[in-house]
Amino acid sequence: MGSVSHPDHLNGKLPLGPSAINPNEQTYTPDGFKDTLVPVEMTVKDIKGIIEDFRTASLSAKKAGFDGVEIHGAHVYLFPEFLSSETNKRTDSYGGSVENRSRFVLELLEAVTRVWGKGRVGLKISPATNSGTLRPNADTEPTFRYLAQALNQFDLAYLHVLGPMESVVGTPAEAFQDVASYFRPLYNGTLMIGGGLDSEKGEKLLRSGNADLIAFGLPFIANPDLVERYRTGAALSLPNTDLLYTGGAEGYTDYETFKEN
Repeated sequence: MGSVSHPDHLNGKLPLGPSAINPNEQTYTPDGFKDTLVPVEMTVKDIKGIIEDFRTASLSAKKAGFDGVEIHGAHVYLFPEFLSSETNKRTDSYGGSVENRSRFVLELLEAVTRVWGKGRVGLKISPATNSGTLRPNADTEPTFRYLAQALNQFDLAYLHVLGPMESVVGTPAEAFQDVASYFRPLYNGTLMIGGGLDSEKGEKLLRSGNADLIAFGLPFIANPDLVERYRTGAALSLPNTDLLYTGGAEGYTDYETFKEN
């Protein structure tokens, strides 16, 4: 989670981040939401240790029988914190230039893909993230352009890109208003697009050729049979947002299928 973690999860220790910069978020703890704190800047040894943690986790996932893994490089967590010049003020080989700020992500993918081989690792990113300290700036578009092209060396299962949930026209993230059109010419592999899409919008994207796969997140919570509902045109149930991040099964595992209604 990087700097958006909390001492409540870490036996009282401060979380680690690329730089000692408060992400200015609210983070979920066993006692509810709390404000984030200034993290401890990671040493190079810490960075190498995290990469090794992911390699070990990949080996465990493979041993357990999973088909592959997706690296969660989206939202406000550790990977975006390294990519953003708002949260990464390092002066070593992991900060400063576009290439340096991308280095952590690329080195980690190198380690994980060595475990899994071709076509078994996905990466999820959200280039238009605008939350707390992590907000788009003049470095954002060049960073993700460089990253997308650098990913072509890995033969990933897919690149999973989350589009903006609201308009970013007139902001430094304007290039990502239509993430499918932006990333299609840059990334040679399978492109998955998500973020506020429904069946109709997803089908339109597939027909355009700008996406190979469509990701659905929130609708799956309230619709355990979402695929069947989309296939048959059945109405969707809406999730009870008051029950999200409340720590229990209610509001997650108790929604009915449309055949049960």
